[in-house]
Amino acid sequence: VPKLVEALAKERAVAVAAGDCHSMVLTSSGQIFTFGAGDLGRLGHGDEERQLVPQLVESLAEERAVAVAAGAMHSMVVTAGGQLYTFGDGYGGRLGHGRPRRRVRSAASPPEKAEGRRASSPRPIVWSWREAIGPPTFHEAS
Repeated sequence: VPKLVEALAKERAVAVAAGDCHSMVLTSSGQIFTFGAGDLGRLGHGDEERQLVPQLVESLAEERAVAVAAGAMHSMVVTAGGQLYTFGDGYGGRLGHGRPRRRVRSAASPPEKAEGRRASSPRPIVWSWREAIGPPTFHEAS
């Protein structure tokens, strides 16, 4: 039976993304909330703690997010200015920071901006992927 996520009852969710063991919510005000398993910093809170209820990603609170994406062990956020921030498991270079190793961001550091081309789309696209079920599925945020 579906149940309201009480921690977000006062927020207006406009998009969601789900990884293997974590979830992301984008609100109408451009804030990002994450919850679930925090291994390797995939929640963006600067630690590896599990969050049982959605928590604001405080290091991105000054940014206006327009899209979110969740991989199995990493997360991505696109801002209104077209900047891409990534966090979580960097294995294989999946975070786009030129370092293929796994690492956790410190509590004092925000998720890192991936350098290179700016993301651009007339309407934000949100995706989630799990390798076992095939290619990414795309969802447009309204």
